[in-house]
Amino acid sequence: LVASSRNGMLRGTLDYSLDGVIYTKTEQKNQVQHRLNTRGTAELVDATLFLDVQGNISRQSVSAFGLQSPDTLLQTGNQTEVRSLSVAPYWRASLPAQMSMELRGDFQARDTRASSDGDVREQSGRLSINGPQGRSVTWGLQAYTRRVDFRRTGDSGNSTATGQLNWQPDVDWTLGASAGYEQIGRAHV
Repeated sequence: LVASSRNGMLRGTLDYSLDGVIYTKTEQKNQVQHRLNTRGTAELVDATLFLDVQGNISRQSVSAFGLQSPDTLLQTGNQTEVRSLSVAPYWRASLPAQMSMELRGDFQARDTRASSDGDVREQSGRLSINGPQGRSVTWGLQAYTRRVDFRRTGDSGNSTATGQLNWQPDVDWTLGASAGYEQIGRAHV
């Protein structure tokens, strides 16, 4: 199944397939294998509020050192189904004096069928404010925070804040300075 849309409030692609593997005269179990690759954007409020969604289902090797197969339909005992989903709402706004702002959240999950060791949940947020563009002096501010939860080993996170100031005295020259702050942390299980 393949579908796509490039116009309107919903834009994106969907590519899904289903394979059935039936074994005869063997002890191996029959299988159903899903493949999905999808990406889409919904414009919830005209030119202001958006939602990005991305999903994937694929088969991957569990170990780089295990038996490899040229085709994921052929079972080697070294493959598992991996599912991932990303949902990212964001809001864009125009501010006075030709400035712009974007506030974005991103929520991701990855599940591995072989074991819960590889399951991951991730949340992040970003705020960007840009000063007027097209002038000889421009500036921008960004703040970012991220937390990753690993089911087996606990969680970790980091936060950053940066600011940039650029001066373009000539078409061929740009001088810039940036300053920032970063905090990295790891929680215990």
